[in-house]
Amino acid sequence: MNAQNPKIPVNGPTQAAEEFVQAAEREKQQMQQLNSRLEAYLNRVRQLENRNKELVVELDTLRGSLGTDIGQIK
Repeated sequence: MNAQNPKIPVNGPTQAAEEFVQAAEREKQQMQQLNSRLEAYLNRVRQLENRNKELVVELDTLRGSLGTDIGQIK
C-alpha cells in the first residue's frame, strides 16, 4: 500500500453512504417528532387562550351584574 494513495476498502464507500442515509433518516424522524410536539404545544396554547377569553367575558358579566357591590366582597 502506498502512503500517498491509500487503498479504500471496496465496501467503504457503500458503508459510508448507508451510514449517511441512516443518519438522515434519524434526523428526519427526530424533526417529525419535534414538529408533532410543537403542534401539540401550540394547540394547547390556543385552547388556553380561548378559555382565558371565555373567563374574561364571564368575569366582566359578573362584575356588571353585581355592580358596585363587588367592592364590598373581600
